[in-house]
Amino acid sequence: MENEQKYNLQIISSENTPAEDTPAENTENPALSGASANISNNSIVITPQNFINTVLINELKAVVKISPWLGATCIANGIEFLGKCIDTENPTNWNTRDFSKKNFNAAIDKLTSLSKYRNCRVNLYTEFRCGLVHASVPGCKITLSDKTESHTNLATSPINLNVNDLYNDFKNACEEVINMEFENIPNKMNTPFIYVNPQA
Repeated sequence: MENEQKYNLQIISSENTPAEDTPAENTENPALSGASANISNNSIVITPQNFINTVLINELKAVVKISPWLGATCIANGIEFLGKCIDTENPTNWNTRDFSKKNFNAAIDKLTSLSKYRNCRVNLYTEFRCGLVHASVPGCKITLSDKTESHTNLATSPINLNVNDLYNDFKNACEEVINMEFENIPNKMNTPFIYVNPQA
């Protein structure tokens, strides 16, 4: 582990972007111009599309295999993130306060790949997302299963979510978002989202 590459991550949003009269910290790389002092020429620019492909699809697939429980928690977060991706009201700010419920529900309501969860008999935001994110356990109206155990069943009480089934639906939703076209903000999925700064 001594040779493990370490990184600093910095989220790009209007909250940490310098004021207009602040001199640009980097003039050689246009993608980094005007960004904060922690961003250098060595920084790796990660776009939402990169992030979805690398983290939410590929890395999360491995997590689900190793720990379905952690996988479910990541998917709960990831659904909200997809909602942020398709949020046209806040195209450049990924940290807008009090939008968690709206973004999570928007992903369920607008993405075809998640359509089977729209008429769920329980509140998925409260029971699934908030339960796992805030308490590391789903609400009492949801059970979780994985692999060859019980498949997803939205008609039972409590409902059952099979993490492998859920990941497949989530992966399809990720690909759906990646392939979306945004008329008013055409570059949303390809604009800087995170700068990764390798540490010495």
